[in-house]
Parts: sequence; C-alpha cells; structure tokens
Amino acid sequence: MSENVPVRPPEPKPRVLLVHQDPAFREALVRQLAMRGYQVVGVDTSQAALERARSDPPEVVILDQDAFEANGSNTLREIKQLGSLTPVILLLRNGSRLSEHLRRQPQIVDYCYKPCGLDELIAKLEAARNARSRPKPKGVARWLAQVWSGLTRSVGLAASSAERKGVP
Repeated sequence: MSENVPVRPPEPKPRVLLVHQDPAFREALVRQLAMRGYQVVGVDTSQAALERARSDPPEVVILDQDAFEANGSNTLREIKQLGSLTPVILLLRNGSRLSEHLRRQPQIVDYCYKPCGLDELIAKLEAARNARSRPKPKGVARWLAQVWSGLTRSVGLAASSAERKGVP
C-alpha cells in the first residue's frame, strides 16, 4: 500500500549579482551558474552593481576582491543603505588574506579563493541564501555557528562527492 506523500516543488535558485572586472571570467561564471538554474546578472564595476541592486535587488552578491578594492567599501555601505540585508560572498586572490576590516562587515557572509571550484561556490551561495533569513549571531555564538556550518557543509560535500563516485 502506497501513501500519497505531497512532493514539494524544488525551491527556486537565488538571484545572484556577480561583480567581476574580468569579462571572460564573469561571462563563464554567469553561464555555469545559469546552467545550474541560478538567475545571474554579471557586471564589471561597483557602480554598475549599485545600479542593478537598486533596480532589481539580488538575493546574493558575489563580489570580486579587485572590484571591492576599487570601490567596494562604498558598494557595501550603499547596498546596506538601500535597506538590503543582501549577503555577499567575496572572491579573493589566491594567497591574499581577508582583512579584519572586512571580517567585521556584516554583509560578507563567506569568501573563497580564486580559482574556486563551482561546487564550492554553489555551496556558499546556498548557505548565504539560507543565512539571509536568520539573524547573524555575535561572539561565541557566531563562532560556533561558523564551525557548525563548515562541518555540515564539509560532510554534505563529501557525501555528494561519494554518491557521484558510487560509494554507498
């Protein structure tokens, strides 16, 4: 005897704003994310990002370190002034460090080093979207939440990798 279990439709993918100065990288990442079902708009400057955020607020922003350094502090401040709690994922150059100033920016919820694997970036996108609906913890609670998030994300990525390889 089978039960009629209601099937929930898949949750729509978040709208993403990608800010990256390199057109080839930007276009390739927009294409890759779009193939995975994300609605992605790519822009090359912080100013273009602000204009886009005003007209069509994204759910998550991916901001390149170079675009941030050009005018990113103002971009984060202005996006926040629009009343947006939009989470930001920062793309860092390999070997660079996230400064203490950036660590204290409430909108920067995560970062990854270039070159970044697409699966890693997607995991960060999904975590950022989920984090948007929760208040950001402070102090020890924040640290514990970050540790837990990292552990569960690692376990989830390892499990999905094992499934793709056919490991039970």
